[in-house]
Amino acid sequence: KIRAKQEAKNALHFDTPLPGNAAATAQQPAQVYLDGLDRALGETIDQRDRYHEIADDLAGHIAAITGVDIGEHSSANCPWQNAIDAAEEYKPAQ
Repeated sequence: KIRAKQEAKNALHFDTPLPGNAAATAQQPAQVYLDGLDRALGETIDQRDRYHEIADDLAGHIAAITGVDIGEHSSANCPWQNAIDAAEEYKPAQ
């Protein structure tokens, strides 16, 4: 009788133990944790992007003031460092 009842429940997809699927319950905290990590990573990337935009803008202003070509970002060129170097060497007109 018990087997027949269980098979009938399984056929209707009522094959999870009460009060719910233990495996899904165990996975929920992990998913919440992963979702939190995803949010934190997204926020970190957004912050990095904002800082890069500000650094690019600042480097551009330094280049305009000093008249130095700071170039574009590449593996061989860092315009931020070029802007720092240009600012250190800059002698304002009196």
